[in-house]
Amino acid sequence: MFLHACLERMTQNSCNSSSSKSKSGARCKCGTKAPICTTWTVENPGRKFLGCSNYKWVELEIRNKGKEIANKFIAKMEGMQERIMELERKNEDAQELCKALRAEVTRYKFALEASKKNGAMLK
Repeated sequence: MFLHACLERMTQNSCNSSSSKSKSGARCKCGTKAPICTTWTVENPGRKFLGCSNYKWVELEIRNKGKEIANKFIAKMEGMQERIMELERKNEDAQELCKALRAEVTRYKFALEASKKNGAMLK
C-alpha cells in the first residue's frame, strides 16, 4: 500500500510546504512565499519548481537522456505497482479458497467422527 501511495504522488505534481527552502523564505518571482514542488510529468520528471501560480523552476531542466531514464524508471515502477495489485487480488482469492477448503475439511472430520461413533454403537 505504501508503494501505491508513492506512485499516486509520482503521477502528479507534489508540493512540500515544510521544505527547508520554503522555511528559509523561498519566494516566487512575483514575491509570494511558495512551497517547493516536484513535477512528475513526462517532460519534466522529478523537476522542482516553486508552487505559486506564477511559478519558476528551482532546478535546471533535465537533459533528454535524464528524462528518458527517469521516465523508464517511472514506467517500470507503475508496471510493478500493477503487478503488485494483481498479485494482491490473487492472494485474496487464494485465501478465500483456503478458508473454504478448511471449512470443508472440518465438515468431513465431523462427519467421519460421527460415522465412527455410529459404527461403534452398532458393534
